[in-house]
Amino acid sequence: MIAARALAVAAALAAAAVAQSGSGGDVATRLHAAWLRETLDLDGKAAIGDYEAIAADRSGRIERWVAVARLAELQRQGAAIGNPGPVAEAPAPVRAALALLTPLPLAELLRQPQASGPEAARLPDLRPATAATLNWVRSQSGPNTNERQRQRAASSRPRTPADRNDAERMGRMHAFDVAQREFEGKTEQAASLRAIYFPEWKPPATAGEPAVVLASAQTALDAWLKEAGLSEAQLALLGRLRSELDARGSDPAQAIAWLARMPVYGDRLLAAPSPTGK
Repeated sequence: MIAARALAVAAALAAAAVAQSGSGGDVATRLHAAWLRETLDLDGKAAIGDYEAIAADRSGRIERWVAVARLAELQRQGAAIGNPGPVAEAPAPVRAALALLTPLPLAELLRQPQASGPEAARLPDLRPATAATLNWVRSQSGPNTNERQRQRAASSRPRTPADRNDAERMGRMHAFDVAQREFEGKTEQAASLRAIYFPEWKPPATAGEPAVVLASAQTALDAWLKEAGLSEAQLALLGRLRSELDARGSDPAQAIAWLARMPVYGDRLLAAPSPTGK
């Protein structure tokens, strides 16, 4: 999963460089070059120097915040960073991304046996801040000529099922990450992820007695667990969610409030009808 995300970040950096070329895209091009120096040339020291220069360049508009995020990630991994950039001046979405960088338990990770199955010895994401910052940067950048042409072409035809499936799959991936943080009690990280990946989302509203609403959610979750086609990772997450709801059952109102903080999962389970059908 980590390797796949690294490739996705590299592709996004390349796309950003191309999109900005010819229109003040020098910083995006330098950013992409620094990333290639780090990941392909394996010259971490030189890449850090490049990131530091980009982060300090106030003419770099919003792209320089990607360099700030990457420097913070490298520092978290033990790299020596001379100038981490203007972290105190970071916009709120960048601060939310940086909040994902809790200390890595390096000694514990080195002692762990190699994972033998899905979710076994699950490694923490090493680049969450860069990926989240890139998403924000791309959302703030206006489309270039090619992108506008693609948008006009896309608007003239209906959205394909494949497009919808891709968006839904990404939503499930982000919801999975939020749920994992909630399971671990990392509420601030979960809130940061929701702000980044689900900016327009609002917790589902519930009505009725909390005990009845919780029982309805548990019944719906039991039915979900029996559905065909669930992956091992999905089964593991849903099973843990069921255990958590059982453990929190002594306070149904608190359990519902906790579940309602989870996009996708809370939406589906709290929308279920009550056992009485009301």
